[in-house]
Amino acid sequence: MGQGRKPILYISSTFRDLKEHRAALKIALEKAGYDVDCMERYPAFDERPLDRCLEDVALCDGYVLIVAHRYGSRPDHPDGRLLSITEREYEEATLRSRTRLAFCVDDSYTWLGEQDARGSADAESLDRFRSRVQRDVGVDFFKSPDNLSALVLAALSAHNFRAALSPFPTADDLERVRRMASGLLEDATNRSKMPAFVAPLRLAVLPKEGEDSGPDEITVSDLIKGLGEHKSFQLVGDGGIGKTTLMLGIASACIDSNSPRIPVYIDAPIWARSRRTIPEYIASTVSAQRLNVTATEIAKLAEIGQLALLVNGWNEIDRKSVV
Repeated sequence: MGQGRKPILYISSTFRDLKEHRAALKIALEKAGYDVDCMERYPAFDERPLDRCLEDVALCDGYVLIVAHRYGSRPDHPDGRLLSITEREYEEATLRSRTRLAFCVDDSYTWLGEQDARGSADAESLDRFRSRVQRDVGVDFFKSPDNLSALVLAALSAHNFRAALSPFPTADDLERVRRMASGLLEDATNRSKMPAFVAPLRLAVLPKEGEDSGPDEITVSDLIKGLGEHKSFQLVGDGGIGKTTLMLGIASACIDSNSPRIPVYIDAPIWARSRRTIPEYIASTVSAQRLNVTATEIAKLAEIGQLALLVNGWNEIDRKSVV
């Protein structure tokens, strides 16, 4: 978690039946010094896009689940499971190892809001989901909106959760992205079809315009060290001299050495043809999709300096793709 940044808590629940509870909790959490991420931020928040919700869960520091008497809408999903948005948000928080707090309405509390009809498919799914959460993390039981707010704040402070919250990126997040980067590197190596032997390159830093000094020779180790120190490089040379092989080798060395910055190898012509931003392109690759790495996560990691983008083949981009 960045120094000085407020912890971000994601509130997950159905909406219409818990409108007053959510509003009271949001106010209480913000007064306590938390940033609150919730569906109310979306223009049509009761029809919020599932993929956006899951990305928000992935980037939160802590996840607060509220369960009452509705299971919620079940959007279509490629896995074929008819789960509610709330249950999929819970699964995302579990997958991302986020700190989870769960609260269910007390059966003794007189409920005046909407609820699923007894015996309906939604009611059965709600019972199953509630039992699942109780097994996984345990729950506290709430009544009024103010009572819920008090319970959540007490849970956050009881075990010093502000210090123990799981921020993005966690160690698991970084390992997942590192594995993605390794997959991208393997794909690029297989595509490159480089010869088994390439003559050693002489590397030198070219003098700046107007400087009289000659090129200063450097080593591959200098490049790797520089990437770890957040420096940027432009690698130029004649065609066929071995620039691609060098970049693949640098990426491999950074991954093998657990460099503080994760090297992400990008083939510039392929990226340009995709007509996507770099984070969107990376997230669209098989390696990223297999490990559930999102464009939002890529953008966030790049913003905080956790990625080293190795973009190969700028000169090979088709002119029609250049903006």
